[in-house]
Amino acid sequence: MSAKQIKELLEDEKKFTTMCRSIFDEMDNDKNGYVDMKEMEKALAKMSKMNGLPPPSKKEVIETIKMFDENSDGKIVFEEFLNVTRKTYERNIKSAGSKNDVSEKEKKSQNSIPEIAEALMMEEKIYMMYCTSTFKLFDKSNDNFIDFKEL
Repeated sequence: MSAKQIKELLEDEKKFTTMCRSIFDEMDNDKNGYVDMKEMEKALAKMSKMNGLPPPSKKEVIETIKMFDENSDGKIVFEEFLNVTRKTYERNIKSAGSKNDVSEKEKKSQNSIPEIAEALMMEEKIYMMYCTSTFKLFDKSNDNFIDFKEL
């Protein structure tokens, strides 16, 4: 996603919230309203496999949970996920213009496993998840087809 696309997404609150809800709901396997350690580990392992990376270690999963868990209760609720996603996108927009000003050493230090996981969650899968959630909105019969009656 380009900085321009991210900015446009952030400016459309409904679209941004829908996208985040789709990602969150996919991670919340038991549909209890929060993502716990087990669900985060499963989501990160899935994304790692899809991108040819080894599965995350327990430490990496814990660090990723901590990154999202604003109240430190060990669970990520949707509001926390939404807030951190927004902050991440805003940071990406700001850094997009200054990429040439960052030294190689600084670039390497910015690539921690939680940040890579965050990038995978937020950038690699967003378009597909947004399309999926949009498709589901139109597929009222839940038959994985959109016919003329559903439009």
